Amino acid sequence: MTSNFQPPNAAKHPLLGIFWFLLSLVVCSGNDVLMKYLGSDFHSVQIVFLRYFFGTLSLLPWMIFSKKEAFRTRRIGFYVLRGVLLFGGVCLWCYGLRTTPIAVASSFDFSIHILTMLLAIPFLGERISARRWAVAGLGFLGVWIVLHPVQNSFPLQPAVWMMAAALMFAYLDILNKKYLSQEGVLTMLFYTALLTLLLATVPALRVWKLVPPGPMLLFFALGCGANLILYCILKAFEQVEVSAVVPFRYLELILAALFGYLFFGEGLSLRLFLGASVIALSSLYLAWEELRETKGLGQNHSPSSCC
Repeated sequence: MTSNFQPPNAAKHPLLGIFWFLLSLVVCSGNDVLMKYLGSDFHSVQIVFLRYFFGTLSLLPWMIFSKKEAFRTRRIGFYVLRGVLLFGGVCLWCYGLRTTPIAVASSFDFSIHILTMLLAIPFLGERISARRWAVAGLGFLGVWIVLHPVQNSFPLQPAVWMMAAALMFAYLDILNKKYLSQEGVLTMLFYTALLTLLLATVPALRVWKLVPPGPMLLFFALGCGANLILYCILKAFEQVEVSAVVPFRYLELILAALFGYLFFGEGLSLRLFLGASVIALSSLYLAWEELRETKGLGQNHSPSSCC
């Protein structure tokens, strides 16, 4: 059984999907830097509120330009669920970033790939090949190598919160792919940001702190980045199965370590480079295998075989 995300005869471009997914990781790491920096002065709930306030605001001109079409949806319940998951996940993730190095915190997020693969089986009907499980396992080994020096000293509570956030993000990936064919990309971006904003309003007012002009510009960039992350993920899922791209999340560890070093002076250890090498090689192997498999399918099947 295959995913019903696209009709069987729809042309897919796995490398393009991988490109969009990798771009989402770059933007996500940049947003982590902004949230960690802002988290030293502002409560995580206020950060979530302003992130999606500016996310909603930046989308309004595009929505108005699209007139009524972009505003039409019959799946408000779907967006409420997305908003709840996103609000909870980002709050927990922001809390984790305040207390841990970016690279270590990101490592806990890599359980998403296993969770998403498992959820894709019952919800999307995807088959998980032995190759993808093997690559995922190698990536997990790389994460373990990175985390091993701190596993006995890392506080338990932040780890629990980040694992909970990982489960929320994994289910969001499933929802993204399951309903993208039924909802436009712009519609999903707008209502996701709007519902998350509404859910964060009351909690944010209870912890509100005056925001100077400088940080306000960073919050604006954070909001635009949040939209760009979801846009890139949705574009990736148009071209490739969920289980094919999720192992590439491991590459985010490399970006997180680099950004943590550049912006916060966080140390780079030999174990980090060793783990990052395992992660990078496993991801590159997966990309090569996906391309070879796609070319093989194109050569072995005639256009009428899909009918």
